Amino acid sequence: GPLDMRMNTHGTTSLMSSSSTEAPSKTAYDFLCRLKPKQLESMLQENSDEIYANEIAQGLLAKKKGQKKKPVIPQTTTELAERVRAIVEPLMQKAEFHQKKGRHHKTSAAEIDIPKAQLDSTVARVMQALRIELNGEFQVLEQLLKDLPSILAPGGRAVFLTFHSGEDRRVKKALKAGYKSGIYKSWSALSYDPRLKNDETIPAARVVNCDGPYVQIKLFESMVGGSFWRDFVKN
Repeated sequence: GPLDMRMNTHGTTSLMSSSSTEAPSKTAYDFLCRLKPKQLESMLQENSDEIYANEIAQGLLAKKKGQKKKPVIPQTTTELAERVRAIVEPLMQKAEFHQKKGRHHKTSAAEIDIPKAQLDSTVARVMQALRIELNGEFQVLEQLLKDLPSILAPGGRAVFLTFHSGEDRRVKKALKAGYKSGIYKSWSALSYDPRLKNDETIPAARVVNCDGPYVQIKLFESMVGGSFWRDFVKN
């Protein structure tokens, strides 16, 4: 479909709109057309922890040597996915070739087969980064964290499930600040393994870091990777 990614075309808070009651007028395609490679690289790092952020940004937006015009910006999600796969596949092949050198009989990196699911994980991160930026999702999260003390009743509990460092950093910063200032009486991170069946108990979590009354516990590795379930209680 079209490279849009607006979560609400009728009215939303968005970076592309100056009013919370107006629909964002720009699509993800329009947004990409305005970006410079460095801006996209920073966005991919901040919004999705993408390790190939530089290469993807350069491949999508930078001029190639000898060319006067910028590359054609993908106009559909399919085009974007194909371009991203084409950029990262040789990078993954090269990394895999050198990592397993001596353990395979391949004579060149190009002979290494990269599973489509692995390529699609990168595509998903690129689209996630664009979606977050286009819809101003971090700004919405930060506003919620700012308003939360006035929303929670004494003894009230709030829970956040964060999926990458950009989200988790904001939540953790707000919780630590609220705890130190006396707004929250405790906060912690609990583990949950989505591979468990409903009738199974949650196993003991692996403690990553302890500091006073609050504990950070990393989730078991799952399809979503290293995630955190953070909860805290208001004084």
